[in-house]
Amino acid sequence: KASSELTPEETSKDDIAYMMYTSGTTGLPKGVIHLHHDLLYAWPPVCETVYEVKEDDVIFCTSKMFFAYGKNATFDTTTLYGVSAVLWRRWPSPEAIPEVFEIVKKYKPTLFFSVPSFYAAMLREIEKGREVDFSSVRAFVTSGEMMPPPIVEKLWQTFKKPIINGVGSTDVGGQYIANPNLVERPEVSGKILEGFEAKLVDEEGKEVPEGEIGELWLNNDGITPGYWRRHEKNKEIYYGPWFKTGDLFLREKEGYLSYQGRADDMLKFSGQWVAPLEVENVLLEHPAVQECAVVAVPWEEGLIKGKAFVVLKEGFEASAELEKDMIEFMKKKLAGFKVPKAVEFVKELPRTVTGKIQRYKLRDKV
Repeated sequence: KASSELTPEETSKDDIAYMMYTSGTTGLPKGVIHLHHDLLYAWPPVCETVYEVKEDDVIFCTSKMFFAYGKNATFDTTTLYGVSAVLWRRWPSPEAIPEVFEIVKKYKPTLFFSVPSFYAAMLREIEKGREVDFSSVRAFVTSGEMMPPPIVEKLWQTFKKPIINGVGSTDVGGQYIANPNLVERPEVSGKILEGFEAKLVDEEGKEVPEGEIGELWLNNDGITPGYWRRHEKNKEIYYGPWFKTGDLFLREKEGYLSYQGRADDMLKFSGQWVAPLEVENVLLEHPAVQECAVVAVPWEEGLIKGKAFVVLKEGFEASAELEKDMIEFMKKKLAGFKVPKAVEFVKELPRTVTGKIQRYKLRDKV
């Protein structure tokens, strides 16, 4: 029979507190180690300077707590600030959206956290005529991946509530970039938060000027010391005190950064780098496109070209004519070398359990 008394284990701030696994967007998930003191450094910057968390706030996040974003929003916020949080059992699938609407109506959260794909599914349900009550919500928060501008606009027109974009990762343990007004500037990810040192560097580790793309390196005491039993990988992710995120950003004016994708996902056509998000955001403007992803594929004579995978909206059918129409649509808005050579229509895009697109599976499919 086990004892009914709990004996606290003696630990220091530098002992391992927990381990979370990455979502696996680029391959096998990695076990990310975090220490006891990490929570005090990685999550408070966004809560205190952007979300402005108050004692009477009620948190509701559709993402589960095995996803770093879900853990940050639900567990970390309540632990640090003593606020309330709503927990729910359902998996955040489109079928669960009516239940989400009921939860919001009943428990009246003030901060609503979700991911772009779930917001899009919510809006489709509302467009069918479903009545909802989000009057208690003072702000919508999105993270996990960039929310396409058309969804930002629809969300704003539907609720007229502030929309906040946050950029974080399992490795960092919290969010390090935020855009508190996504409605005004939907094309930018945001600015580096207080408490984080950051620089954008080229392949030689030199900082890039305004208007150029670089990999984001960070320094903060809450970042992981490394991956569980991945010694060789751990040697790759640090350069002195700098943690190499593997994420590429465009340095904008006034200190803003725009996410361009994972370094592994960047496309190179005709000798020039192309951000898949740039192409995807244009394709999402086509009236038939519900969601899409663009990857690099082998083409004629050994060349590498782009291919778009598209999920169609209801009422549209796949056809050679529609594929041609989409390619012509992109040609009007993009430089020629950025336009995918082919479009493949699929029922759904492969995603991780946290909702992120697994582009490597699309490349493997080709």
